[in-house]
Amino acid sequence: MTGNCGMRTIDTDGLAVVDRVKSCYTQLCSDFGPIGNIYMVFMHDLVIHFSGILMQRATLEHYPDKVVFPWVDKHYALSPYEISPDFLELEGSNSSFKTRLRQWSLSRVALGEALPVGYRQNLFSAKWINLMGGYKPFTRAFLPRRDEQIDSLCGLVIELCKTFEVDGAEMVCRNWENYTKHHTCGDQSVLHQRALLLGTRNNLQNRKLAVNYLQQDKEVVAITHGEVANSVMDEPPFGYSERTLCSTLIDYGVFDEDGIYNSPLIAPRRRFYRSAPAGSVIHLASADILLPKRHRFRAL
Repeated sequence: MTGNCGMRTIDTDGLAVVDRVKSCYTQLCSDFGPIGNIYMVFMHDLVIHFSGILMQRATLEHYPDKVVFPWVDKHYALSPYEISPDFLELEGSNSSFKTRLRQWSLSRVALGEALPVGYRQNLFSAKWINLMGGYKPFTRAFLPRRDEQIDSLCGLVIELCKTFEVDGAEMVCRNWENYTKHHTCGDQSVLHQRALLLGTRNNLQNRKLAVNYLQQDKEVVAITHGEVANSVMDEPPFGYSERTLCSTLIDYGVFDEDGIYNSPLIAPRRRFYRSAPAGSVIHLASADILLPKRHRFRAL
């Protein structure tokens, strides 16, 4: 399958997006360091946005699913439109009693999003973690010389639009400017918690939290999700998100090797490995690979 850019494949163009964002990240490291770097915060979002445009342009149908920026639909991919700033304000407006209650804790440990505590096997552990740690609601990532960094990202957005022939580059740039301004700040607040515990760094809230805590030399403990070793899949998000942005990584299994795409941009200082409860229940060791008797199964 090919996109609208000659005979280049969508996969090739998607990897080109990743390489270009990584290149900009490296360039900014000399002035802003590897952590307080706008491309570290928004790398996954940029990849989602532009690879989404490439894929949606090649689809045969308009999918009805609702998408939220930086995700895109086919209408946006073919003719980018302005994203209303109103949807951004909704993200930081959750002040329900349950949310306020979760922010209270018995320790000085903060909690991020998507903490993997097993598939209902570890309910006691989950309750204990939520009681001891304080949930962190919507936050903004501190960026040194924020305006300069946002200008750099907007320049990249314009460049990628030209490279991949995306119409309405100025509109796309304006959307990204509003998006980055909403999720970042130029003033650094003092964090009183000693450590942060979180799940996947593909989650923007977790990336923002990790960036803020690491910039103040706080311990950031990240737990792999999905009950599979991150090193198994040699794909870009495992390098720039899942295996980075933490001081301690708690992974599955014992396989831990860098591939072409999944090498961490910021390697954790410590790594610990655990077994997968769901996998250990299902897995039966065997020297042979046997096909199951399919007539026994009624669902997939």
